[in-house]
Amino acid sequence: MNPERFFELLLKELEQTPVLQGYYKFLRGRKSFLFRRNYFLRRLEFIAARVGSSEKSVWDAGCGYGTSAIFLTLSGHSVRGTTMEFYSDLIDKRRAYWSQFGDLGKFTYVHEDLFNSPVPPGSFDRILVQDALHHIEPIDQGIQILSRSLKPDGKIVVVDVNGRAFLIRIPLYMQRGSKRVITMHDEKLNRDYVMGNENVRSFGTWKGIFERNGMKVADYEFIRCYPPFLWSQDNYDRRVVSEKQLWRDHAMLREYGYMGMSLLVDK
Repeated sequence: MNPERFFELLLKELEQTPVLQGYYKFLRGRKSFLFRRNYFLRRLEFIAARVGSSEKSVWDAGCGYGTSAIFLTLSGHSVRGTTMEFYSDLIDKRRAYWSQFGDLGKFTYVHEDLFNSPVPPGSFDRILVQDALHHIEPIDQGIQILSRSLKPDGKIVVVDVNGRAFLIRIPLYMQRGSKRVITMHDEKLNRDYVMGNENVRSFGTWKGIFERNGMKVADYEFIRCYPPFLWSQDNYDRRVVSEKQLWRDHAMLREYGYMGMSLLVDK
């Protein structure tokens, strides 16, 4: 399963599953479709390349609807997904659709808190943390748990937003102010837990957090610079190439203009 084929099949699933359309907004309008398509594929391509093609044991920590976990399973990996999302039960319904395209027998998931996970040390080749790292609090303790769960040569693949980007920082501050950590109640687990309130951070801050916990950022990229109205069928391929290069050439644009980033972290 490659990212392009997976995206095509996802669009067909969305047509049949209205409950997913609000989260994956690809069917909401053509004006933003190419913008959203590029963002989705660039993230999935990063994940696929950094997990690798040979079979791996993967922990998708914060798997949400299970989309990336399903992709990795169909790509030949053994995936354990964990989530605290209330909608996690929908994953079972998605199996019927995706099982048409491959074996999902090596994909399991559980509604579970990272800080009470029974995962033994040294269990995984890769850990994927997609749109979830900024929810983990206390962050140092969480990263230490992830690190211990890796095999000696294991790696963490992080996909998140760039907390320094102006178009991320300003709306989030208006939404939550300076309250970056909150307490929530989980009905399934019947207890309170602490989480980051969209506690996004810059690349440099994440790099420092990983380093003080004995890990290092080995590879990274920035994504999502051009706004939706600048994408068209005629310029799509050029925009993709340009967006991949601009962040390497322009430090200020990379730090404040790119809205997403992906990291590969070594133990």
